[in-house]
Amino acid sequence: MGPCSASLSGIVSDSESRNSITSSSSSWLVTEWSQCSESCGTGHQTRLALCENEEETCSDSSKPEVSRACSSEKECGGQWFTGPWGKCSDSCPGRAKQKREVICIVKIRGQSHITNEMTCSAHLKPSEEQACEGSCPPHWFVGEWGQCEDSCPVGVQRREVKCLDSHGKRHNGCAAEDMPVSKRTCACPVKAATDSREKYKPAQDEPADRSCVDRIRKCKLAVQARLCHYPYYTTHCCESCRRAQDLFD
Repeated sequence: MGPCSASLSGIVSDSESRNSITSSSSSWLVTEWSQCSESCGTGHQTRLALCENEEETCSDSSKPEVSRACSSEKECGGQWFTGPWGKCSDSCPGRAKQKREVICIVKIRGQSHITNEMTCSAHLKPSEEQACEGSCPPHWFVGEWGQCEDSCPVGVQRREVKCLDSHGKRHNGCAAEDMPVSKRTCACPVKAATDSREKYKPAQDEPADRSCVDRIRKCKLAVQARLCHYPYYTTHCCESCRRAQDLFD
């Protein structure tokens, strides 16, 4: 028997299966309805319809239905459905969140109904909240103060001041009245000198012999006290003693 053949033992006349069919449909033979395609909720059933007399042309208008809906009183398990994500909360990254609605739906006789969450599987429930890229308000950021620029006796220090957003990009939304100062006055650093005489001596007084220099601060007093003939002062006050000797020669 071919795959499209049907056993006559499973075929009944349509007049037997439906009392509402008229005599004009007696030329059609049908099988029993199949089982419902769904064990819960709403499904469908099918059956075969064959023309009783192959030599005659059966009327399509009188052909019995071969598919119909079926339903079970048993409730199917629920399914999770989610809504769209809401707007990201106005907060900085790491704290910003967005939410969505998650509901449990069951189908009863082809109709969808919201039901208790216990009907749906808890471990399959989609998340209702997630982190998102928030938008922090911009803030003023400052760099380190630079060195005091010489314009003595009062100098100037400068630093960089920028308005940045949470991603480190320049922004124009910072309040101008809150902007930190970018420069300030400062005291010029005083360079230490060996002694007052060396600090203010003319350039032409520089010794020709760079190795002959004063090594202690009391050389001027040593010259006045005529101590240059002592080896200690000859060595440690070389420049002052040599200059004094040149004056007396």
